[in-house]
Amino acid sequence: AIMAMLPLPGLDGINLLYASRITYVSLYAALIAAGLLTIYANVFISVIASVVVGIIAWIIFYFGFEAESWKED
Repeated sequence: AIMAMLPLPGLDGINLLYASRITYVSLYAALIAAGLLTIYANVFISVIASVVVGIIAWIIFYFGFEAESWKED
């Protein structure tokens, strides 16, 4: 899933990136967190932590990059 979400032509990640950048960033962060945590923790903790990491990535990306595009001059 991590490799399929890369934004390269022919993979599913490029379609999601062009559809919504903020969704792409939060889902990719959650996938990486779930992949790493599955190795070191049980499945329940991995799922909960990956959701939390996805939400944190969404907040950081929104306020760091996307909020500037909503400002009026």
